[in-house]
Amino acid sequence: MPKQKLPSQVKINNFDYNVTFSKYPAASAHGETCVETKNIVIFEQTNAQTQQDTFLHECLHGLCEDLFDSILASDATKDERERAEENFIRLFTPRLLRFLQENKKWTTYLCTSPRRS
Repeated sequence: MPKQKLPSQVKINNFDYNVTFSKYPAASAHGETCVETKNIVIFEQTNAQTQQDTFLHECLHGLCEDLFDSILASDATKDERERAEENFIRLFTPRLLRFLQENKKWTTYLCTSPRRS
């Protein structure tokens, strides 16, 4: 279990996703997201940095749920869309996490700004 008590839900695109931690990792993944059932599973990590990265990575899958269907060519296969999404999220996650961590005042500003409708 994580040392810090973390919320069991996260709001993504107006949906409440359930977040659970599991001791049983998949073959090579650190986490899994199911956009249909709105569930995120994080496989417990001994390294807190990896766990943070994994949580953000899985949330980005929820945020990007239909994004790659919209921006890739209409003849792209499902496999091509999934590969593009995974590659983007894999590369973007550590950059976004570092940005948020290194710019706490801006992160606070973004979180307290008026909500968009």
